Amino acid sequence: MNLFDLHHLDTCDRRQLLVGTGAGLIAALGSTATPALAASGKDLARFALRFEGKRYVWAGASPRTGFDCSGLTMYCVKKIFNLDITHSVKLQWDYGTAVGHGDWEAGDLVFFKNTYERGLSHVGIYVGRGNFVHAENENTGVVVTALNSDYYTSHYKGARRLA
Repeated sequence: MNLFDLHHLDTCDRRQLLVGTGAGLIAALGSTATPALAASGKDLARFALRFEGKRYVWAGASPRTGFDCSGLTMYCVKKIFNLDITHSVKLQWDYGTAVGHGDWEAGDLVFFKNTYERGLSHVGIYVGRGNFVHAENENTGVVVTALNSDYYTSHYKGARRLA
């Protein structure tokens, strides 16, 4: 089993693999695998909010240079969960478990369709109280926005929970 396959497992299954397979899987995951499992969605949301005000940069994935939407989610998830969810909105959709509309918890990834291109095209991190943080565009950068805004309500696709 490789790291790409692990994202399909829930937290309990990952813990069982860590216990059951010993040093081989632990070595493949890296030394921070176990602490990452203890992180919560609230930790992810809190961390992501640190980047509010950073500039938007197409293909950006660091606080130093700036972020695009999937670069922000990729960076934050890697730092908090030590999980590489790739730099692609479409591939990030495959991680975690589905969350029903309105059942969001802090740290859930929220996805949008038909924004700048057809299909899945935007992602952010739910931070609570009906808001999400995301790298919106070149004019606004990383901002906190209400999920019930007209624009994002009309483009909402779904949400995924990683923790």
